Amino acid sequence: MTNPHYSSPPSKATEPGGRPNPKPPDPSKQKQKDSEYFEQLNQIRISQKIWTESGGTLSDLGATQVYTNRLCGLTDLGYHGPKFTWKRNGVMERCHNVEESELHATRDCYIIKQGWMKLLDPNNHDDFFSLGLEDWISKNLSGKEKNWNSKFALMCWLNWKHRNEQVFNNKQGSVASLMCKLEYHLSILKESGLLNGSSIGPNHLDKEIWIHWSPPKGSCVKVNVDGSHWSHSGQIACGGVFRDAYGNWILGFAKNLGKGNSLMAELKGIWIGLSLAWEHNLRNLIIETDSLLALKLIQENVDKAHTMSPLISSIRTMLSREWYVSLNHTYREGNRVADILANYAHNVPFGECVLDKISDVCSSVLYDDARGLCLNRRVAT
Repeated sequence: MTNPHYSSPPSKATEPGGRPNPKPPDPSKQKQKDSEYFEQLNQIRISQKIWTESGGTLSDLGATQVYTNRLCGLTDLGYHGPKFTWKRNGVMERCHNVEESELHATRDCYIIKQGWMKLLDPNNHDDFFSLGLEDWISKNLSGKEKNWNSKFALMCWLNWKHRNEQVFNNKQGSVASLMCKLEYHLSILKESGLLNGSSIGPNHLDKEIWIHWSPPKGSCVKVNVDGSHWSHSGQIACGGVFRDAYGNWILGFAKNLGKGNSLMAELKGIWIGLSLAWEHNLRNLIIETDSLLALKLIQENVDKAHTMSPLISSIRTMLSREWYVSLNHTYREGNRVADILANYAHNVPFGECVLDKISDVCSSVLYDDARGLCLNRRVAT
């Protein structure tokens, strides 16, 4: 006679509740998976080595670096021969596990989206952020708004670079730095005559002008400054020259600034020029630079969140002192001595290098400026 209140214990083949007991992993299969994984990973490393030895980088290929803590195959890694992409199961870790796509990388990432919103008319937000990839690109490149297609293309490119800097180099960029880079590149296009009208292609550079270094008048001292950025190494430097009304050398400087961006180099050049002028009791100055963006940031209000805000504030503080300083723009053809010194500064030791005597690296160009040598340049009308 059986006891109605008694039930036999669950068998070893089932868990409480009647669910099948999971089978223990097969060590031989796991070992095979490990072997396949490392073989595939080795193939990727070989391809990467071949590519990097030829001078390329993963970011040059548009690769998306990912960290994974599970075994995966070539398809998981996105391997397709020498050109490959690393993905983490299609998930973008930096955006809280949002699925990564072309649109997310260039438009919908929360940092990048803030940048777009600064450029867009608020009435266009819904349409801009709801279109599919092909329609989004097509509509914005064919838009009739002046210069928008150029801004759009530049912003997409900078967004991609911003993303790769974060993924590959762990650099956390800000919206302010992104907008700063956009302004810089737009200023270069504008200065080159490539940013008038709505066409992506260049306008006709149909006007030829002749440029030369113009000496200051009377007792005024002209200070030409320039920054230099080497894109292959990220190194920046700046240089400058002080000259009188006859083109005579008064003072020069060359400073190796380490790593940074081109805007920082340009602003540092202006800052050092002002500092040296004050130290040497020069109170009647003309500062010339070929950076329209640097001048614009100094002369206009800048958001405190801007990466260059402290440096710009320091320049403005110096400008407010009791002296006469005029900040002017010049073309590169009129700024050649400063350009030579800025590039020369990459090779000097860290720290400021004040040049009391004419440097051999720029003596011939200094002489050309003094005798009024003109160089031609074509500009858009």
